[in-house]
This record gives sequence, C-alpha cells and structure tokens, in this order.
Amino acid sequence: MCIRDRYNSHNSMHKIVPLIIAALVVTTPLSIFPSVDAQGPPDISIDCGQENHINVSMDSLRAVVIYCWVENPSSFNEDVDFLYESEFLSLTGLSSMYISAGTTRLIEIVARASQLQDAGEFSNTITAIVREANGAPTWPVSPTDTEEFTVTIDDYIECNLYDYPESVGVGVDGDIDMPVTVTCFSNVEVSLDFVFTLHDVGAVATLNPAPIYWPGGFEDKSPDCSLDLVSGLTEFQCSFQAHTSTPLISSIDACVSIIVSSYETPEICPNKIFIIQPKLIGFSSTGALGYLTPVIIFLAIVVSVFFMRRRFQDSVD
Repeated sequence: MCIRDRYNSHNSMHKIVPLIIAALVVTTPLSIFPSVDAQGPPDISIDCGQENHINVSMDSLRAVVIYCWVENPSSFNEDVDFLYESEFLSLTGLSSMYISAGTTRLIEIVARASQLQDAGEFSNTITAIVREANGAPTWPVSPTDTEEFTVTIDDYIECNLYDYPESVGVGVDGDIDMPVTVTCFSNVEVSLDFVFTLHDVGAVATLNPAPIYWPGGFEDKSPDCSLDLVSGLTEFQCSFQAHTSTPLISSIDACVSIIVSSYETPEICPNKIFIIQPKLIGFSSTGALGYLTPVIIFLAIVVSVFFMRRRFQDSVD
C-alpha cells in the first residue's frame, strides 16, 4: 500500500470515530427507558371523587377517611411520593408507595379538624410524584398529578340547661317558674329560637318504652327564649314556666330539655333530674300557697271566731 492510500485510510477513520461517539451520546439517555413509541413514558394519575364530611361535635372523632385511587397507566414499575396540602385541616397518609405497571392502588387520607372548627367547605390537595421508574430516577422531568378534594365541616349546635333547682314545689296555682342557664356549643353564628320540653323521667325509668312529655297536665308557658349564637361557647339566661290545672297527688321525677324550635323533641332528656312535688303547707317555690294552706287558714279563722264568741258569751253571763 502506498503512503497516499495509508493517509486516506487514516483520514477516513478520523471521520468515522466522531460519528460513532455522537451516535452513542444521542442514544445513551434514551437507553434508560425503552422506546417511547413502544410503550410511552412514565405516568401517574390520582382521583379522590367521593364527598367528605366531618362532624366536630364534642364527643365525635372530628375526622374522616378519604379514599383515593392511584393509577399507573404506563409500562414502568414506579416508586411514587405523595405531598399533602391543606390550610385548615390536618392531613395524614402514605408518604410513598410502589405501584406496578398498568395497575391501580387505593390509598387512605385521614383529614382531621379541630374541635368546634367553623362550618364550611375546605379545599385540600394531594400530589403524586413519580420518583423512580424501573429503578431509574425520573428527575428533573418527574411525572406528577395533583388532585383537589373538598371536605365539608357540618353545622353543629348543642345546648343544655344548668343551674336549676333540684326540686320545685307546686301550690294551688299550679305554676312552675324557675330561671335556667342555657349553655350552647356551636361552630356557626346564627340566631335561634328555643323551646322547652318537660320529660317524665320516672315513667321512663320503669321501662315504659315510650317517652312521656308534659306529665301531670303541665303545659309550657315559658316566655320567648332566643339567642344569637357565636362560634364556640355561648351562655344566656332564660325562664322555664309551666302550668297545670290538675292538682298534684304525688311528686314527679322530671327533666327539662331545650331544643331549637324547628327540631324534633328528643326522646331522652340530657339534663339533670329535678323533683316536682305538691306543696301542701306554706308557700311553694313560685310564691303560691300550698294545697292545704287555705284549708288550715280557714279552720284557724273558724276556731278563732268560735273561741271569741264563747269568750264573749262568758263575759256577758
């Protein structure tokens, strides 16, 4: 071979080598994942479709479990991270999971509210991020999907009575009149009208299956009891008044409940028991005379008149 042929051959090799290196550089990043045309890039999808409500009453868990479906529609086995975001609720759930190619998995998110948290609808988000596909990092082009879901904090109002006497005496007027303290816990600001109900607790205690309201012929005579509730604790004073035209023969174990005027009457009274008892002598708690007091006064007058007349006759004789 002549020197010229050797030179041309050497020169050709110098041209071919850079082309081979360039081809390797171009194809090397694509070798991490199989051909896009063959099976598509890594992907992820998340859906949390159901309605979610939280009850924030005093004895509730104040939480709800939210179910979300995580789908891997690609042909890659993926390691997925989850990020949670909420301004008003506490969200807890899986931080990461492994999901095989072409499968769907269910995850749970626990949303928790604070006690007596204001009622309303609150938006929250969960973001799924594909960290690895087939064991290879996907950064900086990691596939992601963000799902927004709403949690509704339900209205809550609970009112009870405090600071009323343990017993009430009812005289000939048949009236009950006692001040009560109404305490309300609420997560809404609203104006409400309240009504009272008198329960016969003694009858319920004897396993009577049906509740008995307004025993002894009593009827509600209470003045209006209205209140502007604020979120949190509200206390106010009202007066429970009732009247019966039926003379009481025996005492009644009773309980007074208070409810919003549009609500159904509760079957069980949540407040303390007090005794309604007939007042035979003296004044009742309402200021009325006891049942026997007028008779005693009348007899006292008759006896006094009798002795006065007899003394007068003796003085004349």
